Amino acid sequence: LKVGRATTNDIVINDLTASREQFMLRAERGAWFLAGGTGALELDGKPVGAVEGPLSSGAVISLGDVRMTLLS
Repeated sequence: LKVGRATTNDIVINDLTASREQFMLRAERGAWFLAGGTGALELDGKPVGAVEGPLSSGAVISLGDVRMTLLS
């Protein structure tokens, strides 16, 4: 799933502090992974590298002024 401000994303974030293409979430073997992060992106309050995971249910993803909680 592509996440960002652009309307071509699977999940559109309507906030100017989000990048057009902020990051991707991918499912693999029943777990979620965060990949391809750009801009100011944090996972549970810590800066994200190129790839993070697997993500646990309740993980907080922060991009700009937006906070998202992964519930799986």
